[in-house]
Amino acid sequence: MNEKKTGLPLDAKTEMVDWREQLDETIWNGLTEAEKAELLNLSADVEMIEERLASPPYYVDQRQEDRDRTLLICDLRLKIGRIKELIIGYPQTGSMASVVARQKDGLSPRNLGYRLEHRRSFFINHPGMILEHERVTFGKEAITTDYYEYPQGDPDSQPIALGHLSRADDGKPDDERMLYSYMLIDRTANPNAETLFQRKLPKDSLFLNGIGVRISGEGFAIELMDQLLAYAGAQTVYFSVKASNFSMMKLASRTGEAYRDPTYHEGPHAGRSRVIELLSWDNFFRDSAEGDRVLAMHDPGILFPDSIASLRPDDTISHPNDVRGLINDGCERIVLPNEPTVNSANNTSMRRVENAVHTLLKNGYVGIPLEKHRLFVRIDSLPPRIAHLIRWHYGIVDTIRQEDYALQRASKS
Repeated sequence: MNEKKTGLPLDAKTEMVDWREQLDETIWNGLTEAEKAELLNLSADVEMIEERLASPPYYVDQRQEDRDRTLLICDLRLKIGRIKELIIGYPQTGSMASVVARQKDGLSPRNLGYRLEHRRSFFINHPGMILEHERVTFGKEAITTDYYEYPQGDPDSQPIALGHLSRADDGKPDDERMLYSYMLIDRTANPNAETLFQRKLPKDSLFLNGIGVRISGEGFAIELMDQLLAYAGAQTVYFSVKASNFSMMKLASRTGEAYRDPTYHEGPHAGRSRVIELLSWDNFFRDSAEGDRVLAMHDPGILFPDSIASLRPDDTISHPNDVRGLINDGCERIVLPNEPTVNSANNTSMRRVENAVHTLLKNGYVGIPLEKHRLFVRIDSLPPRIAHLIRWHYGIVDTIRQEDYALQRASKS
């Protein structure tokens, strides 16, 4: 797979100098007052991080030094990315300053109404837009509760809400603005949540509560997922998804591309952190007729070598109907296309893929999304350290799953 490589701090510093040279009076005046204040704060933060990377403290534990350095690089990239958004503009998003910059360069503006919003009030101020977006994407019955409303408390434990909201100008009424993407991240267990897993969210982890992106918004989605990993740092990220949500699995395959640590390209620890499909969750949603979902996770400490987490020449693309036989034959690697099958009437079918995925996850495999494919690998065939970490996560999550399953059966009896 072609993957973006993580830049070195020196590269980032050079980019910062270039951006500061581009920040002339015309661009500065194109920023709102809030954006000006944000840019000044970001610049100060970047300088502080660069100084820490240039003069790190003395470490006794080399692994701790590697972890701290990786976290600083991730934080640096997040802040530099936001600075770049404010001054230059991304292909999929932009600020008022980027409008000026592109016009000065003789370039046609692109998606100039979009701006990334980073605050919990984003959900509170625009609930109707978010609910409508969910209904359009998942059907009229998709939303049964106002899940974005949380009790007041410690700001550090409040959910993180972010997304792209159109803006033609700062004075445009809220009901005339358009929601292009959003994400809600739970930072702590929520006692009022609808699902048991959210109420018992494992310590030092985040939960991707909701994500929505308009059609043709892959760039938005990747940016949101990168933001999620930047917030998570060294913490594990969990999310639940239908086994037949092929778009989410494609997005999962690209999640973390920009954060895969270059220091682990070679040597005994060579690998890249990836999203994995961990287990099948029975009756995850109480009121859902299709309650079987996949619980996926991203642990930045689980590094898969490219020799494992990519298609090999001898890998065959299996039909979902063949999965049971391959499991019985003891196959260590089973590859499924990340797309629906076609039945005898030439109609697309999701059920075969869903059944195959659930069968694999319940028989000692974990899934590694690879954009157009999903690779399932037997846990006991993985390197010992990776297998140990996966089993550790599995033990924590499966305890909650079994409790939830028992509660569901009791409620139905």
